[in-house]
Amino acid sequence: ILSIDEKIRSYIHDEIDVNNDCSVGMHGANVGTDGNIYPCMQFMYKDEYIIGNCQEGINNEKQKLVHDELKQEVELCKECSLRRRCNHTCSCINRAMTGDGKTVSPFTCELERLLIDTSDEIAEALYKEKNPVFIQKFYNSYYNRIEDEIRGE
Repeated sequence: ILSIDEKIRSYIHDEIDVNNDCSVGMHGANVGTDGNIYPCMQFMYKDEYIIGNCQEGINNEKQKLVHDELKQEVELCKECSLRRRCNHTCSCINRAMTGDGKTVSPFTCELERLLIDTSDEIAEALYKEKNPVFIQKFYNSYYNRIEDEIRGE
């Protein structure tokens, strides 16, 4: 489960920030039936978030502007000790929950806290039992390279 995996990886490796996984509009996009290209499904059919179209391709300048606008650090979260392990900068989730890509829902905050706690408990239990699949997946650097190749990264 991707959301649990990312929490476990950020628990094991201090340098990982789960907010870097979402690259809204930079490594993926959504194409609307209108032929326009949008940074994420939550921003489809909103003119201010069009980053290109099927005829002309992606406008790199607009793509960067939209990305920078949507990936801003949420003010409320700047002092939180869990901020690097929490998806608070996911503008898609924020927009779905609050109607604004830059506002975190209290529900999202609580859900992320619970997910982090649960993921940490799972990781600790699997590590203590020396679960071979867990050890292979989270402690063998070659496993991550193979996983990245499968995903085409």
